[in-house]
Amino acid sequence: MQIKKENQNNNNNNNNNMTQKYGSFINKTNFLLLIYFLLLIFSFVSSKLTIFSYFSLLILGMIISILMINKVSKSSNSLKLKIYYCIIICFVLFFAIVFFWFLGDRYPMDEKGLGSFSIIYASIIFGLISFVVGLILSIKRRHRKDFNYNLKPFLIIVSLISLILLLIALYNPLIHNIAVLKHDENICNSIITTSYNYIFDPSIHSKCISQLGILDNDESICELVCQRHENYIGHDEKNDYRSKYIHIDYRQGRYDLCERSLESNCYLEIAKKKIDINLCDKTYRPERCYSAINTLCTKRNLPVETCGMASEGGEYSMDFEP
Repeated sequence: MQIKKENQNNNNNNNNNMTQKYGSFINKTNFLLLIYFLLLIFSFVSSKLTIFSYFSLLILGMIISILMINKVSKSSNSLKLKIYYCIIICFVLFFAIVFFWFLGDRYPMDEKGLGSFSIIYASIIFGLISFVVGLILSIKRRHRKDFNYNLKPFLIIVSLISLILLLIALYNPLIHNIAVLKHDENICNSIITTSYNYIFDPSIHSKCISQLGILDNDESICELVCQRHENYIGHDEKNDYRSKYIHIDYRQGRYDLCERSLESNCYLEIAKKKIDINLCDKTYRPERCYSAINTLCTKRNLPVETCGMASEGGEYSMDFEP
C-alpha cells in the first residue's frame, strides 16, 4: 500500500511539473504572439516600418511557429492533427505578414517592387523552414503522449482566420475574372478600391473595365475606365500637363487613382481591331495610334479608303511622357 501511494505521489509530482512547464511555455509564447500582433497592426497603420523591421517580423514568426509546433508535437494528438497543425500555423503566421504588407501603404519602400518581391519570397522560405522543422518533430514524436491537448477547436479557429484572409486577398481578382467570363462591366463595379494599398488598388477596377472594352470591341465601355475616379478631384487638376492621369498628386509625384494609359490603351486596341482612325483622337498619343493602324494596313494590304489617315513616326509605344 505504501509503495502504491509513493508511486501515485511521484506521478502527481511529474504531472504538476509538466503542467508548470507547459504553463511557462504558454506564457512565453503568448508574450511573443502579443509582440507579433502589435507589429502587424503597426505595419498596417504606419508606413514608417523599414524593410528590416519586416524581416525581424519574419524571424519572430519563425520562432513562434517552431516553439508552438515543438510543444504540440509532444501531445497525445494523432500524427495527422500534428501535421495539419504545422501546416496551418506556418501558413497563417507568414501569410498574415504578406497580407498586411500589401494592405498598407508601401510606396516609400516599394517604389520598384523589390520590397514586395523580398517579402513574398522571404515569407515562403521562412515558412518552409518552419514547416520542415515541425514535420520532422511531429513524425519523430508521433508516439509521444506527454500531455492531453484537444487541438480541434484551435485548428477550426485558425483555419477560419486563414480562409477569411485568403478571401479578402482574392476578392478583387475573383470579381475581375467573373466580370471577364460574363462580359459584364457592371460586375467590375463590385470591385472594392481604396487609396494607398495593393490589395484594393484603384487601378484594379480600371483594368477590369479596360479589358472588357477590348474583349467586347466596344469603345463605349472605354469611357467608363476612369469614371469611378472622376469624383475624387476637380476639373482643373485633370487639365494640367499630366493629363494622362486622373490623380491626386499627394507626394513625390505619385499618382494612384486612374492612369490614363488604361483608358488610352482601351481605345487603341479597339481602333486597331476596327481599323478606325477616329478612335485615335481619344488616345493619349493619337499620332502613334495612326502609326499602328498604318502598319496594320500595310501588312494586310488594305485600301487607303479603309485606313484613312496614315501617320509619320516610329512604332507605337505606350511609354507616356509628361
